[in-house]
Order: sequence, then C-alpha cells, then structure tokens
Amino acid sequence: MQTAVQQIGKQAALALGLAAVVLATACGPRAPEAPGTQDGAREVLAPFLVAGADTAALTAALRPREEDYAAYFEGTEAVAAARRLYDRAWDGGDVLIAPRDGQTELLVWVESTDNLRAGIGNTNKFPGAYREAARRLRPGNVVARFRFVAPGKDVGMAYDGLAYVNGHWAFFPKPWRVLE
Repeated sequence: MQTAVQQIGKQAALALGLAAVVLATACGPRAPEAPGTQDGAREVLAPFLVAGADTAALTAALRPREEDYAAYFEGTEAVAAARRLYDRAWDGGDVLIAPRDGQTELLVWVESTDNLRAGIGNTNKFPGAYREAARRLRPGNVVARFRFVAPGKDVGMAYDGLAYVNGHWAFFPKPWRVLE
C-alpha cells in the first residue's frame, strides 16, 4: 500500500513529465545553438549533408519564432507582411532546404545587413534583390547565402535568407518578396 506522500510524488512526476512533453511540442524543433558567424552558419547547415538526413525536420527547426520577424524586418508594415508571407509558406510546406543527390559539400557566404545595404563585402554573392530588400532589414543582423554542391563544383542548390536574429539562426528565404 502506498503512502500519501508516495502517491503525491508519483502524481508530481507524471505532471512534470507531461509538462515537458507539452513544452517540447509547443516549442517545436530547434536548430542547434551556433554563433552568428560563417562557421556558425556552417554548423547549422552541416546536418543537411548527412546521408539520410530528415531535411524537413532540419528545415522546420529554422522556422522563425514570432519575435524574429520584428528583429529582422524594419517597420510595422514589413513585419506584418513578412509574417503573413512566411507563415503561409511554412504552414503550406513550401519551405524546404535540401541538397540534391551527389551534393555533399557546402559553400557559405555571410554578410551583415549593414553591408548588404551598402553593397559591400560579400554582397556580390547574394541575389541582386538583396540590395533593395536590405533597406527593410534591421541593421546589425547577419545573413547567410549558401549552396550545396557536388565535390569540385561551385554550382548547385542555392539558398539565401538564413539570418542570425535574437541569438539563433532562422530562415527567411527571398526577403525581397515581402516588399512586392
């Protein structure tokens, strides 16, 4: 026969376990912690190159959090437009980062939103539309452009919009679409 203390202890453990499951589900998958640098972007993207990787889950871990929109986009209209555009794309399953067969290497270019605005640094590695879009991106953030390629090649699956905001990486592909 269990004592009242033992029963309360079991109930508390069950409640804590349930709370942990609910919290993990509510928070969703998260990308690995990595700094807002080129090496940090590589660290976040490297798992996509592992054979048999669940690229859908890896991509989902990069979905922007609610507060990330205001940290990345400047102006209430741009933030609202971005939230609508990206939520629709993420909810519709239209966002996926995935290398093609044989693409086992990663090329990464990182630039600040300040330099993208000014057209300096690695800006030439980004789509030309970034120059205009950068005017609606908050200064001080870091953005990565990357490409999965076959060994010895420099052409492959290209992506942009991996941004370091609020201390983590989030994926905002083609931010100029927010301005359209």
